[in-house]
Amino acid sequence: MQKLKVFFLKNITWIYTLEYIAFSIVLLFVVSLIDLRILPIKDFLPDIIKLRVDFSQGILTSLAAAFLTITTFTFSTILTVLNTYASSFTPRVVENFINRKITLKVVGIFIGGFFYCIGSLIFTREVLHNEAVISGFVAIIYSIICIIYFIIFVQEVITKFQGVNVILDVADMAQKVIDEEVAIRKQSQAIQRKEHYVTHQIQAKQSGYFSLVDLDAILSMMKDQEGYLSIDCKIGQYVAKGMDIATVSLKDVFEEELEEKILDTFVFQDQKLAATDYRYNITKLLEIALRAISPGINDPNTAIHCINKLGVLLSPMASIDTYHIQKAENRQFRIYYSSYGFQDDLETFYLPLMQYGKEDLQVVVAILQSLTLLYQNATQINQRHIQTVIQHVEEKVKPCFTTSLETSILSQHLQGFKDTSQEG
Repeated sequence: MQKLKVFFLKNITWIYTLEYIAFSIVLLFVVSLIDLRILPIKDFLPDIIKLRVDFSQGILTSLAAAFLTITTFTFSTILTVLNTYASSFTPRVVENFINRKITLKVVGIFIGGFFYCIGSLIFTREVLHNEAVISGFVAIIYSIICIIYFIIFVQEVITKFQGVNVILDVADMAQKVIDEEVAIRKQSQAIQRKEHYVTHQIQAKQSGYFSLVDLDAILSMMKDQEGYLSIDCKIGQYVAKGMDIATVSLKDVFEEELEEKILDTFVFQDQKLAATDYRYNITKLLEIALRAISPGINDPNTAIHCINKLGVLLSPMASIDTYHIQKAENRQFRIYYSSYGFQDDLETFYLPLMQYGKEDLQVVVAILQSLTLLYQNATQINQRHIQTVIQHVEEKVKPCFTTSLETSILSQHLQGFKDTSQEG
């Protein structure tokens, strides 16, 4: 099931496009059966939808050319948007636009319309010229639907082209993955290993980013075993072939054929999977922020918006101490997985912002406010991690601001954090 999910996500562009092409082929088949009187329902249809063969062929010819032209135009528009996304934000957000349903549907529906018109032209040759057919009327209705989809697509491009909406789109995707991660972590506890079990290391049989593991499949095949499986790599981590990715500890002797079965449950991809990797989604925000504060762009407001979103996204992670995930169907066999700790997230996402934004007071203030928000939602352990980062911020930025006004503003926000920490 998990591998099927990954296959769907990896080939989503083909799936949505082929879906509408398949629909148009089915529509062509049904309409042709009616026009050729193989399905005896033509006489019961209203006369308004029956058009002369020559008139229908003229409509189909014109629409076939129009569909092909609009498909080319739509594809050019998509390429322009992708180029803008990559150059203005980060190449990682390109997939957010590509994988939107309307982007894929509008291409599929126009290509499907072209196939329908060409196919109908072929089948209407078999119809007597003095007979009426419904293929032309169906093509007209199909073209109206295409125009509606095209209008929606244009509106979507205009809306999603704005920087604020790009950030919101990335943040919404990250929020969904984080909520799932937090829900699983809250149900888990720290790992407890038993030393007397016999351990066996499992090595990766291919290189790639660790994207997913089918825990249910592992539990099913190990239901009669006593012991545990510890996953030694993290979601989103690049794994080289031959690297240790898991440790199996069993009371009984480990059977070699189990290794291949367990390896088949691990999914490795050439690129990170946004649907399972919350850090990959947040990295997109980080890259947008870093590009915005770069000297070539110099757009601190976009960076500040990303930093504000970063604080909101990491707040649920700050509210829990555990970063371990445990899954078991019975007391005999368990699966353990350790994700990234909150301290790792702080260092990964805030230290680069400090490195490149330390000379911009607005950016520094946004970082302090974001960390203050995290502190208010954090556990005591995570609060200490935040205090460490705040101390780093203070040491990093103080030499960059020398005027009395800048020093006063910085001291005011640092004192605001200290007041918040004392209240906590």
